[in-house]
Amino acid sequence: MKNLLSALVLIALAVSQGASNASGVSNVTAAAGASKDSSAPDVSKYAAQQGWTLVKSNTPKLPVSDITPVLYTAKGDAAPSCGLLAHTAAGTEFFELMSPEKGAGFPQCLLINDAAAFEVRSRQYLVVEYIARDTVEDFYRQYFYLYRDPAGRYIPDSELNDAVVWTEPVLASRDGIDVPRAQEGVRRARGTLLSKTVPGMRFLGREFMAGKNSSFAVFQDRANSKCVFLVDVGAKPATYGHELFAKGDKCESVLASGKMERAGTTYYLALFKGVVRNHLGIVSVGPNNVVAAETGLAIAVGKKSKLADLKSAKEALKLSL
Repeated sequence: MKNLLSALVLIALAVSQGASNASGVSNVTAAAGASKDSSAPDVSKYAAQQGWTLVKSNTPKLPVSDITPVLYTAKGDAAPSCGLLAHTAAGTEFFELMSPEKGAGFPQCLLINDAAAFEVRSRQYLVVEYIARDTVEDFYRQYFYLYRDPAGRYIPDSELNDAVVWTEPVLASRDGIDVPRAQEGVRRARGTLLSKTVPGMRFLGREFMAGKNSSFAVFQDRANSKCVFLVDVGAKPATYGHELFAKGDKCESVLASGKMERAGTTYYLALFKGVVRNHLGIVSVGPNNVVAAETGLAIAVGKKSKLADLKSAKEALKLSL
C-alpha cells in the first residue's frame, strides 16, 4: 500500500509541476533511463521530442533489453499515461498502454507493475501488467501482449489485446495492489492461444493448466465420445488421443485433471470416464522439455487404483514412480 501511495503522490507532483518544468522532462528511474546496454531505447530523448513530462515510478526490469516501460504526462493532459518504448533493428517504436481522454482526469495509468516473456506455438511473447484507474474508486489490473516477428520487430497481438480482454478489479485500500501478477497474464494467454489448436473439438477451459514452461489442455468431441490431451512447451504442441490410455473404450466425459512434480519431471493427469470403466491419461514433461505419453505408467496406476477420483489416482501414481 505504501508503494501505491508513493506512486500517487509522485504522479500528482509531476502533473502539477509539469507546466513549470523548464525542460519539460523530469528524471526517470534506472529502469526507464539510460542503460549500459546499447539496445536500450533513449527514453529521455524520445520524451523530449514528444513534449512529455516523465513521471518517476518503480517500473519493473523487463526480461528483454530493447523495450523500456514509460510512465509520463503528455502536454495538456491532467492525468498520467503509460506505454512501452522499443528500440530494435527496425528503429524506435512506441506502444501506448493507456492514456486519459483529452481534457479529462481519467482513465489514468498508475504504474507498470510486472512483465514476463514466454513462448507459445514457436512465437516469442512479452506480457506487461499495469494498474489502471478508471474512476476515483475503480482500479483495474490489465495485461498487454506483444510478440517478436522474424525481422525482430515487436507486434501487438490483436487476438489477445482486442478479442480477449481481461480486467481484474483491484481495491486501492487492499494491500498487494502492486504484487507482480504477470504470470497470471501468461496463463491466460496460453489458454486463449491453445484453445483453437484442435479443430472440431471443444476446449475444456476448466481443465486447462499452465506452468512457467509448459501447458496442458483437454479437448472433447462429445458426439463421438473422443478426447484429446495437449501439452505445449513453446514449440508445436503435442497431442494425444484418449485411445492411447483406453484401448477399445471411449471418452464419454472428463472427470478431473491435475499435475504432479517428481524429480524434475511434470506429470499431467486427466481422469476420464469410459463405457467400461474410468481411465487415466498421463503425459509427462521431463528435463529439456521432452514430452511423452506415459501409457505404461497409466496402465500401472490403473492396476493400483479403481480411479474413482483424482486424489486416489495421484496416490497410485506416487507408488508407481
